[in-house]
Amino acid sequence: MDLCLGPRTVVDPDVAVLMVVDCEAQIARLQAEQLAWLVAAASGHPRVEEILVLDPVTDCERTIRIADAVREEVACALRMSPVTAQQRLDTARLLAGPLAGTRDALATGQVTMAHVNAITEAASRLDG
Repeated sequence: MDLCLGPRTVVDPDVAVLMVVDCEAQIARLQAEQLAWLVAAASGHPRVEEILVLDPVTDCERTIRIADAVREEVACALRMSPVTAQQRLDTARLLAGPLAGTRDALATGQVTMAHVNAITEAASRLDG
């Protein structure tokens, strides 16, 4: 039963707490799904693009290098900064690889995105 979609006129506070817990688990599942789609969009690794442009000041051609083009696309699509988009992509890539167990825990609602962020931040500081 989707408690989050039910009526919010619950009198019993214990039931209200159960509704909050259920909503949290549903949010975690959706976040896990979004991260999986981010990996699909990002191909699991940074996509480097080089674009040849004409400099209007010097009238010379030059190459612009975009280190992770998907980051820019995600940032625009989700209306967030490129730095935040990069953090999401990095998290998604870690969960698709060495931290698959953490991804599974998020998908089943056993942990929240806050837990995932703490784990991936710690993992990113490890050597190797």
